[in-house]
Amino acid sequence: MKIHIWGCLSGTEPMPGKHHTSWALEKDGFFWWFDAGENCARMAHLQGYDVRKIKKLFISHSHGDHTGGLYNLFLTMRKLNSLNGMHGNPVLPLPIEFECIVPDPELVDLIKKQLFFLSDEEDSTLKIKTRRTSPGILTDADGVSVEAVRNNHIQPKADGRGCSYSFRIKAEGRTIIGSGDVRSTDDLAPFLEEGCDLLLMETGHHSAPKLCLEWKERNYRIGRILFIHHGREMLKDQSEVAERCAAAWGGPVMIAYDGMEVEL
Repeated sequence: MKIHIWGCLSGTEPMPGKHHTSWALEKDGFFWWFDAGENCARMAHLQGYDVRKIKKLFISHSHGDHTGGLYNLFLTMRKLNSLNGMHGNPVLPLPIEFECIVPDPELVDLIKKQLFFLSDEEDSTLKIKTRRTSPGILTDADGVSVEAVRNNHIQPKADGRGCSYSFRIKAEGRTIIGSGDVRSTDDLAPFLEEGCDLLLMETGHHSAPKLCLEWKERNYRIGRILFIHHGREMLKDQSEVAERCAAAWGGPVMIAYDGMEVEL
């Protein structure tokens, strides 16, 4: 298994060499895809991966730096379907079907309408299903379990519906936590208290060295730390921040970059 980083940036203005947050777990040649910041499809495709091989697509919340690449992801899948087996593109059985699990399915439905705007009907080679995110197990199939917990990055709707989620993935005896955007790591306590092999933690709203010190003091059992969704402190001097994190945590941490691959 591998973790692929398609984009590592938080919702700042455009930055050279960095795109908004998106990452995926690859297992058996397929992807469990998390968030879809701009250019995620381009990054994956140019690295030689077939973006049509998505098992499930999970969106942590509907802010633009986590959803801005959805249209181009769907469009790229349609284009590759039209080139199925041509010009060196892999042959996959059509139609391509996958599920997008998102706090606001209406957003994905709008993007689908835009995608098929000039057509009389939807493309028969691409079937995108949507489901509203809810706390608990979202999928447990093909050897991968994905569980969601609400966080406080966005307050719930008036009807109590959750708007922002973090994820725990279990596969091949490994546990991976993806923070999404969180108000504090207390949002992740239900997962962190049980430990994990890999934590993908956002730095767009937090100081990474302070987080490392906090986790050390709480004796959290975290195998490896991968910081992602970079904010100002991390963007200013990643090497200096990494050194401070290592000192606080008592060991090295990883800093995500676009195109990064992490073996599990």
